[in-house]
Amino acid sequence: MGLYEKALKTVEDFGMIKAGEKITVGVSGGADSTVLLDFLCRLRETKNIGIEVCHINHCLRGEESDRDEEFVREMCKRLGVGYRFLRVDIKKAAEEAGISSEECGRNVRYGFFEEVACGGKIATAHTLSDSMETAVFNVARGAGLKGICGIPPVRGNIIRPLIECTRREVEEYASERGLEFVTDSTNLTDDYTRNKIRHNIIPELYGINGSYDRAFLRMAKGLRKVWEYLGSQADELIGRAKNGDGYDAKTFSDSPEVIRSEAIIKLFNEKGISVSEKRVDSVLSSLSEGKYVEQLDGKTYFCLDNGIFRITERPDAEGNEEFSIPLAEGKYAVNSEYELECTVISGEKYKNLKKINQDILKNSFDYGKLIGKAVVRNRIEGDRISLAGRNCSKTLKKLFNENGIPVEERGSIPCVADDRGIIWVAGVGCDKRAAIDENSEKICVCITKKREDKKCTRTY
Repeated sequence: MGLYEKALKTVEDFGMIKAGEKITVGVSGGADSTVLLDFLCRLRETKNIGIEVCHINHCLRGEESDRDEEFVREMCKRLGVGYRFLRVDIKKAAEEAGISSEECGRNVRYGFFEEVACGGKIATAHTLSDSMETAVFNVARGAGLKGICGIPPVRGNIIRPLIECTRREVEEYASERGLEFVTDSTNLTDDYTRNKIRHNIIPELYGINGSYDRAFLRMAKGLRKVWEYLGSQADELIGRAKNGDGYDAKTFSDSPEVIRSEAIIKLFNEKGISVSEKRVDSVLSSLSEGKYVEQLDGKTYFCLDNGIFRITERPDAEGNEEFSIPLAEGKYAVNSEYELECTVISGEKYKNLKKINQDILKNSFDYGKLIGKAVVRNRIEGDRISLAGRNCSKTLKKLFNENGIPVEERGSIPCVADDRGIIWVAGVGCDKRAAIDENSEKICVCITKKREDKKCTRTY
């Protein structure tokens, strides 16, 4: 069976292309993508499909990159297919984004493909050889079952008609059809991990089994069926555990570990949360807790309370109960969790008190140094403090992390702020601009306690 017949069978087996569809094709000008474009052009007559080519000049190889661009342009004109080109300085874009050139290039490519396709099918020229290399790479980095399966034939609207054809078969097809193509010089070196695998490891595997490509394809198909089954079981668990806008933790805990792990990964993927074994294990181990909060990505949190967990983006992920009340002497509740006892004393009295009670040191500030109106409020994003006795300014978020204050408690911890910002934070101390010195005449002492109707009695 030749490449054309193999690719056609792959298209039919996976329902990749329907009559009348428009296919956006990623074409670099190399052998794989040139053969893919030729194959799809041959399908135009039988399936009445539309074809539009996408080419990205990554500006990484100077004149060679420009040569590839011109080659693809002329090929599209010769074949009578529409084309869209994009030129991006990938090295510069990667530096600005703080990621590798490979990752940046991939993001740019697929972003451009999606833009051109407008939700339609996108065909890429990945081959069975690419899939084998990917699987080896994933084994080396400790990926799970999905990674060992290699590159899937279909992922969403992305199709890969050549995924069961080897690179050798691609080159033979190109020779038979008299197709010209360009060669990326970087593919000839071992500068990239994938090239090392291609040039060194894959040949060794063929040395062990001359039909390694067929053996890998059988294995990948079998493993993909297992992975798809686990996925269906995970979907069933998610549906069964659904409870309002959250999920029942016990239902998850009672399920086999492999199923609940896959279910958590699916929930992470839905929210765009990067998946790691450590993060998944942390979440799973917390399911028996009464109350648990863990920050996942950015402002996304895993929140468990009363047997129900949620993965949610919420501004109150740290238990924020917005409050802002004028700073005044006396004992009063500032929110549902804490009460504040505020006393203004003389500098002389403060000197005597601090000899008796060292805790008073971090609970006091110079009342006379307040600027404008002072309020007791919860912390807000961006609040910073320059603690007295230290030579740096830090965000309250970082200080709370350093002091081991649980995430769910941070939003309710009282802070005193004046017109210029934070002056004092319960459990942390005061800003250096309100630090007490020999000239301080009026000292504000703030003692914070859990309210009497709360079980805890932590004192700051």
